[in-house]
Amino acid sequence: MSTAELQETVFFILATVIVVCSILTVTTNRILRSATYLLFVLFATAGIYFQLEYSFLGAVQLTIYAGGIIILYVFSILLTTADKSKVSRLKNSKMFAGLITALAGAAICVYITLMHSFGPSRFVGGEINQKVIGTALMGTEKYQYLLDADKVGTIRLRFPQKGDRIAPSIPEGTKDIGKLLQAKKVPKEARNLWPLAADEDHVYWAGFLRGSRYGRPSPDTKKFLLLTLSWIEGD
Repeated sequence: MSTAELQETVFFILATVIVVCSILTVTTNRILRSATYLLFVLFATAGIYFQLEYSFLGAVQLTIYAGGIIILYVFSILLTTADKSKVSRLKNSKMFAGLITALAGAAICVYITLMHSFGPSRFVGGEINQKVIGTALMGTEKYQYLLDADKVGTIRLRFPQKGDRIAPSIPEGTKDIGKLLQAKKVPKEARNLWPLAADEDHVYWAGFLRGSRYGRPSPDTKKFLLLTLSWIEGD
């Protein structure tokens, strides 16, 4: 099973837990069971947040909602009611109003899901599409970067990889490529497709944005390597 298939399988499992437990939350006659089913809904929702790499939202979901509010509900229920007590039966009018509201909310969610164009959330191989990252390039068609050919290895133009860092001239140290792209306001959907010039040891140039202090020419440089990025006309 590939990574994409595994992620899709996990998503469907979490979605099924959310749907089933949500229905059980509002249909069970026992308050304590309702709170327990709601806890499973919040856990599964946090799982989807983590799968989408929204770690902060996932942590908030677990610590505040699942870890705090649900525990408060459970303690309140246990302190104020007996475990075997049941909630009063809803009137038909309230049941009908709730059903209409639920169906309307479901219809809105389905409509938004079908009408929205979801972009890729993971690395996608292939050519860099000008339409995807063009908004971040301020309309410029060509950029160049100069290196000392004797100071660098075999330069490859590639996409960002996990752990990539660049060493700018100012300040000292290194900077994470992902944070650099975010700071430069590169669209999120374009960050995994951003061109990097690198060899096996260093990233020398984050295309169109910033160069590294490694590999730069000096007064003693004898061989120069000129890197040029330009658009290729096409779709």
